[in-house]
Amino acid sequence: MVSAVLEPEALDTSENAHSIEATSSELHLLNQMIHDFGHSAKESDEQEQDLSFLSTKLIPRSYQKSLFLKAIEQNSIITLNTGAGKTLIAAMVIEFYGLKYIYLNKTRKEKGLPVLNKISIFLCNNSLLVEQQGEFLKASTRRLVTIHKSGGKHTRYSKDVWAHIFCLSEVHVMTHQLFLNCLRSAYISLDKVKLIVFDECHHSRKDSPYNRIMREFYDFLDPGDMPRMIGLTASPSNASEEEHLSVHKLERNLDSNLHIVDSNPELDNLQNTVKYDFIEYDLYLNKNDSLSTETLIDLLSGHAYLSKVSSTIKDAFVEYGAFGSSVVMASVHLVLKKILANKKQIEMIKMIAPSLVFQETKETSPFAQLPLDAFNKIFSLTEGIYNSLVESKYPDKPSKVDPVSEDLDPFALFSVNSNDNSFHPLIYSGSIAISPKPWKDVKAILHPKVNSFLNYLYKIKSGFSLDDGKLFKAIFFVRKRSTAYILSFILSSIVEFSFIKSEPCVSGRPFNSCYTSDMLKGFMNTINKNQNKKNTITLERFKKNEINVLIATQVAEEGLDVSECNLVIRFDPAITLTSFIQARGRARSQTPIFAAMVTKSPYKGYINDDNIFEVNGNSGILIKAEYKKENHCGYDHYEDLIRSELLLKNIHKHPELAAQEVEATKDANQAYGKLTDELINCPNDLEIFPKFISGMAIDASIELSKEKKDIIQHIATQISKAAAVGAISKMYFKVTETGALLTTQSSPSVLNEIIQRLRSPTLNSNVTSNYYEENTSKGYFYRVNLPKNSIISSITGPVAQVKKVAKRSVSFYACIVLYYYGFLNNNLESNLKEAYTLYYMSQNINPLCDKDTATDVGTLKS
Repeated sequence: MVSAVLEPEALDTSENAHSIEATSSELHLLNQMIHDFGHSAKESDEQEQDLSFLSTKLIPRSYQKSLFLKAIEQNSIITLNTGAGKTLIAAMVIEFYGLKYIYLNKTRKEKGLPVLNKISIFLCNNSLLVEQQGEFLKASTRRLVTIHKSGGKHTRYSKDVWAHIFCLSEVHVMTHQLFLNCLRSAYISLDKVKLIVFDECHHSRKDSPYNRIMREFYDFLDPGDMPRMIGLTASPSNASEEEHLSVHKLERNLDSNLHIVDSNPELDNLQNTVKYDFIEYDLYLNKNDSLSTETLIDLLSGHAYLSKVSSTIKDAFVEYGAFGSSVVMASVHLVLKKILANKKQIEMIKMIAPSLVFQETKETSPFAQLPLDAFNKIFSLTEGIYNSLVESKYPDKPSKVDPVSEDLDPFALFSVNSNDNSFHPLIYSGSIAISPKPWKDVKAILHPKVNSFLNYLYKIKSGFSLDDGKLFKAIFFVRKRSTAYILSFILSSIVEFSFIKSEPCVSGRPFNSCYTSDMLKGFMNTINKNQNKKNTITLERFKKNEINVLIATQVAEEGLDVSECNLVIRFDPAITLTSFIQARGRARSQTPIFAAMVTKSPYKGYINDDNIFEVNGNSGILIKAEYKKENHCGYDHYEDLIRSELLLKNIHKHPELAAQEVEATKDANQAYGKLTDELINCPNDLEIFPKFISGMAIDASIELSKEKKDIIQHIATQISKAAAVGAISKMYFKVTETGALLTTQSSPSVLNEIIQRLRSPTLNSNVTSNYYEENTSKGYFYRVNLPKNSIISSITGPVAQVKKVAKRSVSFYACIVLYYYGFLNNNLESNLKEAYTLYYMSQNINPLCDKDTATDVGTLKS
C-alpha cells in the first residue's frame, strides 16, 4: 500500500539545487492517490485506479499498475517479457518518488524541519542502454533527468564537480560501473539516494558491479537510510543453477522479492507470436585451400607475441573455412602494409630534408617486432590473399596517393605541430573496397555451417523484400567479436547477398594484447568508414534503415528496442537461458522469426571436448580442428532452454521446490560477497605479528614516519591472516575522513591506474603484467613491480594456498601501501604529485632548480 512508503525519513540538512517546488495540482494528485490507495484499497481495484498522471508518455496497462503498486510497497524485482513495458513501471516509480518528496518536504517546511534532498539513480549494465533508457525517462516523467554517456567528460570529474552535478538533477542515468566508481571514491553516499533501479538486474551475481554496490554500500546502511530497490529483468534465472535456487539467490543479493504476472489478458494480447526455425548443418572440417593458412600458422609459430594471432587464424579456418582464415590473413597484410608505408615515409623525409625536426609516430603493432626476413615472408604470403579479397581505392587529391607508391609526396602525409613547427607522420589511411564474387566461386572454401546459414538467408530473402511492403531487418548473434567482423565481410563479399547491409555491433572493451579483434576492426573500417563509429551510432543507423542487419555479440542482447526487427538468428548458440530469452526478445515485430544454427544428427547437445578432427593439410602440417562446445549445439539444447523458461514462468506456483533447493544449499540465504572485516586507515589498537609479515616487503626510496609504518604493519598482519585461510574477499579498507572504500575487487583497477600513470612513454608499452608469481613450500605469493621511475620499486604480498587469493591479496595490500605513501588521496584517487613532493623534500631536491634530478626520479602527473 502507498501509505507504507510514507513513513518518516532520516533527516538531511543539505540544500540541493535540484529540489522541485510542488504545484497545487501535483499535491492534489498525490493526496488523492494516498487516499484512494490507503490500507482499505483492495488489490481487485487496481485496474480501476487512474495512474496516468505518473506517466507523461504512455498510459499504464493493468498489469503495469499492479507491479507498480508492489514496487512502491517493497523492494521488488519486476519480471516481464521483453517489450512488455518494464521501463514504464520504473518511470512511474521515479515519478511517484519525485511527488512523494515534494509532499514530504512541504510538510517538513511547515513544521520547520530541514528538507530532504535525495536523488534517483537508474543504472544500466552497458553503455548502449544508457542513452535509450535515459531518453525514455526524459519523455515519461516530469523529473529533471541527466544522462551520463559512456566515455564522456565525467570520467575526469573531481569530487567537487560530481557533487555539483548530483545537485543539478533529480534523476541520473548511467552505467553500473560508473556509479560504483563514484561510490568507491566517496563522490556520493548511498544514503543520499531515495530510489535505485537496476536494469537487466539478473546480472546482480558474484562480483558484478550491481552486486558490489549492494555488498559494499547498501549492506552498511541503517534501514531508514536504505533507498528503494527496483530490479528489471526478463530472465531472472542463472543457467548454472536450478531455477528456484537461482531466483532465491537473486532475491537475496538485491534484498528484494520477485514479482511475476500470473495471467493478464492485456499482457497476453501484447505478446508477439514467435516462429522458431532451426538451421541444420554438417559438422566436419572443410580442408579445401588450406595451404596458405597452414604456412602462415607455421611462420607465426616461432614468435610467441603473435601466438594469439596464429590461434585466431586457425580458429577462423576451422569454424568458417579457408575464406574465414583469409579474411584474418588479409587484415594481417593491411597491418604490415601500414607499417611499411610509415617506415617509407620516415625514410623519404630523412633523405630529402635530413636537418628537419620531426616526431616519429610510435609503432605499437606486435608485427613491428618481427625480424626483417620473417616480415617479408609474411608480407609476400598474405599479399595475394589480400589482393584477391579487396581492391584499392585512391583518394581524389593527387597528393594523397597510396603511401606505398613510388610517387609519394613525402610531405603530403605529415602534419605540422603549431607549437614547435615539428613534423609528425600520419598513419596510412588509404581506403579499400571489397571485390564481390559469386557464391558458387567461394562455396567450396566456406564451412558447411556458413553455407547453411547463407542458404537460409537466400531462401527467406523474398519474404522480407520491399516489394511485399516488408523490410528485411535482422540481428545475427555471435559469440566472439572476431566472428562479427569475419561474418560481415563474408556477407559483403558475395554477390547474391547484396540485399544485406550489415555492420558489427560489438563490445567496446579494450582488446587483448594480441589485438586480433582490433586488427579485424581496422580492416573493416578501412573498407567502410561508417564502421569506425560508436555502437550508439551503429544502432541509430540500424533504426533509420541505413543498414538492415546488425551482427552483434552479447552487448546487443539486452534491452535494445528496435520495434521493426523481424528476424533474430543465433549463429552461435545461446549458451544460457538468459542469453536465449534476451536474444529472442530483440525480435520486436508482430510476426518475428527466431532461428538457430544446430548440428545435424548424430551430434546432440553440446559438442564434446574430445570431438577433435585431425586433417593432414597439403603442406603436411597437422591441423587439429577442436570444435568447441560454445560454438555448436543440437536441437535438444534449445528444447532444454524452452522447458527451463516454462518452469521459470511458473516458479511462483511451486514454493515447495524453492524451499527444498534452499534447504539443500547451506549458503543460499547469504548474499554473495558480503564484506565483514574492516581495515580502517587510523586504527586505535595495533596488532603486529612480525612472523606473519616477514616476507611482505616494501622496496622504497623514501622512509615513512614510525606511525605510518606501524599502521602498514598492522594492516599487513590482518591481510596475511585472512589470506592464509582464504578469507581475503571479506575484507575492506575504509578512509574514515571521506568514506572512500577499497576492496579486493576494486584494488586491481586502482593499482593498474597508478602503474599506467607512472609508466613512462619510452618504456615498453607491450608489457601487460606487473605481477610476479613465487611458489614456496608454504604456498604462493606475488610481488608487484612498479615502473622504474617510481619511488617504490616493488611490494610483496602474503602467502596463500590458492593463487587467486595470493594475487588478490597483493593488489589489495599494494593499494593500501600506496595510499600511505601518498600515491592515493583520501578519495583513493591517484595523487602522484603529493607522493613525489614528499620524496623531493626527503632528498633535498628542488624540482624547479634541479630539473635533471627530478626528471630522473619520475614524471609528475596530476
